[in-house]
Amino acid sequence: MAKKSRRARSKVEYRRKLAEATIKRQPQRFETASTSSESEVPSPIQAATKYQYMLIELRRIGIIAGSMLFVLIVLAFILG
Repeated sequence: MAKKSRRARSKVEYRRKLAEATIKRQPQRFETASTSSESEVPSPIQAATKYQYMLIELRRIGIIAGSMLFVLIVLAFILG
């Protein structure tokens, strides 16, 4: 398996620093007893670590969808 490139490592470091800065910036929340059944919303840090590859995948899907749409438009002009 290939080693990570410097660029990939720098992205990981950037995301880690960003996550640490976000943790420091958030105010402290005090737990209170609530009687309503509210679903807990994950913190941005938990979401960022859980879905860290989501943005990359969405970008790849967008590029593929855009290129397919472009090919369909070109084919419509050529064949139409």
